[in-house]
Amino acid sequence: MNSWKSISLVWRREVTERARSKVFMVGTAATLLIITAIFVIPPLINAGPDKVAIGHVGAKSEPIIATVQLLAATDDGVELSITAFDGLAAAEAAIEDGTIEALLVDGEELVTLGQGSFSSNNGSRLLQEGASTHAVEQLVVDTGMTSEQVVDLLTGSTLKARTLSGVDADDPTREIVAYAGLMLMYIAILMYGTWTLAGVTEEKTNRVVEILVSTMEPWQLLTGKVTGIGTLAIFQFGLTIIYGLVLSRVTGSLDLGDIPLDSAGMVVLWFVLGFAIYSVMFAGVGALVSRAEDASSASTPVTIAAVGSFMISIVTLNDPSGLTAKIATFVPFTAPYVVPVRYALDAIAWWEVVAAALLTAATAYLMIRVAGRIYRGALLSYGARLKLRQAWSGANDQ
Repeated sequence: MNSWKSISLVWRREVTERARSKVFMVGTAATLLIITAIFVIPPLINAGPDKVAIGHVGAKSEPIIATVQLLAATDDGVELSITAFDGLAAAEAAIEDGTIEALLVDGEELVTLGQGSFSSNNGSRLLQEGASTHAVEQLVVDTGMTSEQVVDLLTGSTLKARTLSGVDADDPTREIVAYAGLMLMYIAILMYGTWTLAGVTEEKTNRVVEILVSTMEPWQLLTGKVTGIGTLAIFQFGLTIIYGLVLSRVTGSLDLGDIPLDSAGMVVLWFVLGFAIYSVMFAGVGALVSRAEDASSASTPVTIAAVGSFMISIVTLNDPSGLTAKIATFVPFTAPYVVPVRYALDAIAWWEVVAAALLTAATAYLMIRVAGRIYRGALLSYGARLKLRQAWSGANDQ
């Protein structure tokens, strides 16, 4: 039986058996239900703009209140209500009973309740901004500028932005795609990498592997298993992402604008390459143990590698053209985290992307052969966890 046929048989077996399992179906349904709750419930709870109620006392407060109204008009997320009070006592009572959240006294004093709260006091913020803006108005009154012009000057973009790459400097979509892809990569590797780890360990525990290796090479078996589990993992994760994006559009809870297809495609490419690298590592670790309870501790080095790569990618977000980012681009274990970020931020040359992809793909192939040798050397070992050197040398005896 040739290699591709052997791999495809194992792949088909993994996909069909695991896709029919209750664990996979219930897990997929539960994930979609959680995504639904995340995107549907918050808009129902926080429907409409943020209602802000403020008050003022004294004639000197009126110019600042007028400026506050102009500021609130530039913020679609704020619905402002203003109450004028005849006396300070009535105004303070309104703060205490929650009628208003902030009070301006004689244009000079800001009064709030002062109790700790996790929610922000938008009324206090608007009054502070209004007072500062009004002070600026007084400085420029001799120029003939109106209040509307002053507010536009302070809240608008005075300078016209231009980038050498042609990407809109005010459009954060590419950065969002890069950061989201980074987080999804990290979550998927740790979540679905354990599927591969558990699958290899389980097959070795129930001795099915002894029958399978009589008709195919261990590396073929391992490749079929990794690609089969990877197919289901990517399907489930992709379904979750697409479902979440559709819900965000329908509910309007997350405004991403137009997602750049080139950046999204780069995330998908490196998601596949990164998953391949780390899945093979998890598979190799799974070959060294014979009991499921030993698998978690044995996978610690792989988990540390994933966490370390994630931390390096955070550094890349802050300095995508730095030395650390450039070196990490050509390290197969960190490249899946780093390259999509640098690409989204227009900080990488095309030849770097191609070279990093070829290097990572070649490393994944080499690792599957190495993991296959480890698998061969550890096949008939049951009980205590094998050391890597023992598994490697054990392959020569079979």
